[in-house]
Amino acid sequence: MSGSSAAPGPGSGSSPAACRFAHYFVLCGIDADSGLEPDELAVLYQWLEADRHGKSQDTANTTSGENFDQSPLRRTFKSKVLAHYPQNIEWNPFDQDAVNMLCMPKGLSFRTQADNKEPQFHSFIITREDGSRTYGFVLTFYEEVT
Repeated sequence: MSGSSAAPGPGSGSSPAACRFAHYFVLCGIDADSGLEPDELAVLYQWLEADRHGKSQDTANTTSGENFDQSPLRRTFKSKVLAHYPQNIEWNPFDQDAVNMLCMPKGLSFRTQADNKEPQFHSFIITREDGSRTYGFVLTFYEEVT
């Protein structure tokens, strides 16, 4: 789950929308209709993070999101925006792809009972070409899969 809070945009003045605590509430996760899809971008993100921290990784396991030789516990999957409220704000249109990518940059993953499943928090900023910014705050948590 992720909540996205946006700062007032240009020309928003003192409208009620500009005074909201959060301009959008977003829920990201697995889309039950499309099922599990490998997430190549998340694999690239993980490879870059490991490289940045000087950790070596097996390139065969990190260059392809469709490595079916790996356990589903070691692969990442695509997330989708499942819902968001409101549908749109006139001066701050909802960018579904950007928000989804920034809410779950590492993609969807599975954990076992032995793994750390504590909720995690991170934030992000989307800066548009006109200089306006959208601030996002994300709470990621795990749910039991049945």
